[in-house]
Amino acid sequence: MLTRKRKKSMKIEKAESDDHTTFHKSDEIIAIEDLYITSSSSVCSSSCKKNNSEFMKQFKMEYNLIKEYRMANLNAPVDTMGCASLSDKDADEKVQRFQILVSLMLSSQTKDEITAKAIKKLKDNNALSVSQMDELSEQEIQNLIYPVGFYKRKATYLKKVCKILKEKYDSDIPNDVKGLQSLPGVGPKMAYLCMSTAWKQVEGIGVDTHVHRISNRLGWVHTETPEQTRKELESFLERDEWDVINHMLVGFGQTICKPIGPKCLDCIVNKTCQYYHSNKDKKSPKKKVKKEEEDLNSQDDQE
Repeated sequence: MLTRKRKKSMKIEKAESDDHTTFHKSDEIIAIEDLYITSSSSVCSSSCKKNNSEFMKQFKMEYNLIKEYRMANLNAPVDTMGCASLSDKDADEKVQRFQILVSLMLSSQTKDEITAKAIKKLKDNNALSVSQMDELSEQEIQNLIYPVGFYKRKATYLKKVCKILKEKYDSDIPNDVKGLQSLPGVGPKMAYLCMSTAWKQVEGIGVDTHVHRISNRLGWVHTETPEQTRKELESFLERDEWDVINHMLVGFGQTICKPIGPKCLDCIVNKTCQYYHSNKDKKSPKKKVKKEEEDLNSQDDQE
């Protein structure tokens, strides 16, 4: 198990940047640190068929290196603006859960900074509970959440979700994956992340474009869709790590393993990374990569 003492003693080299900023640890950052520290020391399921293979040896090494790097560098947008950080901690538990769901719905194909601003605008206008949002028109919701990606479609989803939650769930959110995925605009990734964040129940891995991209670049999986990636990762990753891997790889993808222009020279696992060694002499096809990311993001939106 990783300890704070070990964290301090890590010798991880990282390039200094001119835009590096320091910040005081918030309650959210402390909670994230605890999540990493208390997770399992083993990253492979005991029932995994690959448990004794060379693949698993390399996977464990890469996984733990990225995990240690993220523990020492909690400066990604997801660390301060992820769905777990945006709900009102003083609000009623039902309201908090709804706010987490809304944050996840708005986050699809949207940068964390934009999602955070939209959530703040909803809070400032007393529109972030089921009853409050249900009183708004779609146009009013659009105005409050703009410019999140596909804000018009998401306003329609939110209006429908509020009606369903009032009629079927006593203004709370569903407490299982199936129920969450039955809501307009909620796909597998959102459902699993909502279960772990809002209900503190880890039912599966939330796989977004970052998790899907990095897992494929490193050769952990060879999949076409985030849902295929989820199933493959769950087949060999220790269940105690399911709640860690999303946050870990999202932050790593935002700061190092970016979809366009990844910082491979600064990457802690570039020595074994399949993507780096097969592409280090090639230019990144920006338009193609961007289109692929958009297509993968859209797969988590469900009518």
